Amino acid sequence: MPSNKKPRKKYTPRPVLADPIGFVVEAIKPITAHDTYLVDLKLRNHGALTAVLNGSATKRDIDDLIAMHNIQEAIRRMIKQKRITDLPIEMDSSTLIRGKCALLELSSRGFASGRFTPRAPEIQALNYLIQMHDELMNLITVSHMERAIAFARNEIKCKRAEVINDYVQQGIAA
Repeated sequence: MPSNKKPRKKYTPRPVLADPIGFVVEAIKPITAHDTYLVDLKLRNHGALTAVLNGSATKRDIDDLIAMHNIQEAIRRMIKQKRITDLPIEMDSSTLIRGKCALLELSSRGFASGRFTPRAPEIQALNYLIQMHDELMNLITVSHMERAIAFARNEIKCKRAEVINDYVQQGIAA
């Protein structure tokens, strides 16, 4: 005789916050209140750009620049979709587009030749991109950054994001 009971699901415990009020207070603090995090982030991004300009860039440096672009793009799209409503800014989409094109061209050439050497328009686009990133970091909170990271990861997971590696593989095959 078949039973009409549903099979039991595996138990997955919910995360428990040790300090829920501290979590909320931390989320509304501006990123500038976290000196070490912001300094580390800026050093990493500016170091990656310097390595690109010196011609000594590695894949990690390019990945850092791509991550910098992805965070800015995620915040711009979240503002446009009204998922973030408490930032009184409008981000320059042309800077993001030029930065993305520069990263695409630099990546495809770099993986094909083994060296990441930028051209003059790419240097200018990457300088504007990093300048916009630094200005943005002075305005956002920890909550904005966490939501932007989650948004970017979700876009990649759902395959709605353009993956630079796809363009790199096409450049190598051509």
